[in-house]
Amino acid sequence: MMKSEKRRNRDFKRFAVPLTVAVLLLGTLICLALSVQGEALSPEEILRKENWNDKELRKAFVHSMSPAMDMDRKDEIIAHLSRQLHKRSPADQDRIRQEVIIDTVAVSLHQLRKMPYKERQNVINTIHDKAEKSYQAIQQDAKVRYDTARQMQSKEFEVFSKEVNRVIFSEFTPEERVQFAPLTKIWIKTMKTMGR
Repeated sequence: MMKSEKRRNRDFKRFAVPLTVAVLLLGTLICLALSVQGEALSPEEILRKENWNDKELRKAFVHSMSPAMDMDRKDEIIAHLSRQLHKRSPADQDRIRQEVIIDTVAVSLHQLRKMPYKERQNVINTIHDKAEKSYQAIQQDAKVRYDTARQMQSKEFEVFSKEVNRVIFSEFTPEERVQFAPLTKIWIKTMKTMGR
């Protein structure tokens, strides 16, 4: 009886120590993940903040471009964040802009996926209408076509274009492809019109 009890204690200790370490490690990782993500800053907090590290600045830019951002303050917030961005070297500015573009596409897709179907369809219809108007303007107005061509030559547009194409072909579910098909057609028509 004594031997079996000692063996059970030894077996328990052999599994208990690694299990305790694993639970503590998992708990620490969860706490770290929650503290790193945190809540997005309010518009007032963004405008008051003067010192930003790269990660905070990137996150604030992404938040400022989300549909959840206060539209009345959006231009003011983006101008404030742009001033903060210009405090960095040109190479860091380019890197941060490109990261913001990729993150914005990912966050937008995530937000769309969380919306109820009808609400998501309304957002897609609004984007479609704006894209159609832009496409018509590109076809009819030489100045708009010229300005668009200049924008399309930027590194940021190249990153945006690659990321949108990657999401369309790699991340969309079959249902999302159907839902986004009219918008995707306008995207392709616009790219063809612009010689891309």
